[in-house]
Amino acid sequence: MMKRKRRSIGILLLLVASVSLSGCWSYKSLEHLTYVLSLGVDYQDGNYILYVQIPNFTSISKTEGAGQSENAAPIYVGKGIGKTFNLAIFDLYHTLQRRLFWSHISSLVFTEAAAKKGVNEVIDLLQRYGEIRPTFWVYTTDERIEDLLLATHVFDPSPVYSKLGDPSDMNKQDSYPVLPYRLHRFTAMMREPMHTLIIPSLGTDKSKWFDEKKKYRVMLFDGYSVVIGDKWVGKMTYLQSRGLLWLNRELVRAPLPISLGEDKIFTVVIMKPKMKIKPFVSEGELRFSIDIKLKGHITQIMGCMSEEEIKRAASENVKKQVMTTFQAGIDLDADVLNLLDVLYRHHQKLWRQFSKQGELKLTADSLHDVNVKIDIVQYGKKVYYGKKVY
Repeated sequence: MMKRKRRSIGILLLLVASVSLSGCWSYKSLEHLTYVLSLGVDYQDGNYILYVQIPNFTSISKTEGAGQSENAAPIYVGKGIGKTFNLAIFDLYHTLQRRLFWSHISSLVFTEAAAKKGVNEVIDLLQRYGEIRPTFWVYTTDERIEDLLLATHVFDPSPVYSKLGDPSDMNKQDSYPVLPYRLHRFTAMMREPMHTLIIPSLGTDKSKWFDEKKKYRVMLFDGYSVVIGDKWVGKMTYLQSRGLLWLNRELVRAPLPISLGEDKIFTVVIMKPKMKIKPFVSEGELRFSIDIKLKGHITQIMGCMSEEEIKRAASENVKKQVMTTFQAGIDLDADVLNLLDVLYRHHQKLWRQFSKQGELKLTADSLHDVNVKIDIVQYGKKVYYGKKVY
């Protein structure tokens, strides 16, 4: 009798266990899921062209412990075309073999042609779809989207850990003039009446990374696109945009190389700048001045220079870079330093005074002065005697 009772209890426990495990019957392993990591948007001949970057989890999982297989393809790129961005997505669906998951997008790249068309249609659709999180990075490019999305991710098979998917990591070692915007921030600033968006432009380089068999195409920031409202108005080269570094409160560290001739060369690594933009009126015209305070340490000195000589040369170089960036914006009819944004947010009396006179426009004379003060907090291993650094 007791044996029969125990057997009944055992069968009952097995039935309960089987019911509780039924939630795993629809479980899908990682390699059976199709996730979008990056989106690319182009516009040609009246059509939107959508590109999706999808990781090959099968190849990554198989090589996780033994290194990547020589023939493994860690990413795929898909393409859809349509008169609207929405139709381009459904055109992509026609050739998909499995359901596409949109919840892990890490980046969105517009070609210059797509950005000129306007980004509103694309962003509006992405924000209406509940599966998409508005936290991915926004970029532009003047290269072919396919080349960009298929660029090699050196040292790591996953595109998640690339400049495209994780730009903030490298920013800690060599800061960018401007970090890319996340989508929610991009959308908010796009609607600010006086704000100019500065968007990193992605390019590729095949000359810097290689092994014994081949050279690798890798991504880099090759400049910055200027967007006003939802329209692309032009692009600054990386050198033209250098002045933005010293106005960037998110800057962690950036090199400032200075040459005073063949026998006098030094590099200061700048950290955490402080700056203040001050609008004022001169002879009835709106003018701006910028005060910049920098701290840095010297990582290289060739030749003998005084401390005052180092500070003066570094300050003049920073001022020159800021003025160059400002002029690049004037050439594009854009306020790339966001001087008018500061006026609108923090100096309403002046804003109302000049906005009544018509549309506010900057000229080459609008930036009156840039005052730079640099404090050298460390000279490295060079010997400092009195007023000379050796």
